[in-house]
Amino acid sequence: MKNISPSTKALYRPREVCDMLGIPESTLRFWSNTFSQINPKTTAAGHRRYTQSDVDVCREIIFLLREKGLSIEYAQKEMDRQRKYPPRQPRKCTNTDEAISLLKEVRDATEDPHMASAIDSVIKYLDKNAGTGKD
Repeated sequence: MKNISPSTKALYRPREVCDMLGIPESTLRFWSNTFSQINPKTTAAGHRRYTQSDVDVCREIIFLLREKGLSIEYAQKEMDRQRKYPPRQPRKCTNTDEAISLLKEVRDATEDPHMASAIDSVIKYLDKNAGTGKD
């Protein structure tokens, strides 16, 4: 698998996208037909061209399928949910208590027990050092 890093290119050929993501062209074509978030442009000759946004959507699909282990059906639902409810503006923490509160929200929302354990470790560290001036 070739590992091509993203560039400033406006449009990518299917083979370039596949090389970046390590997937076969048939998979890219299937995803383009299955996920409404992927919208390849078509040249006058009928060739598909993908934007960086399309590539980013494909990366998210890979994450949902490979890392989270979702089926295509559930990955579609998750992608639709993300489109319907995009992330809010980034939250800003101005003190340790706000940071701990945000971490607890994230911990409660995660389904990954290893991630929850890592977040708990950070919370304990922040709690321990909150009044010492080390944060």
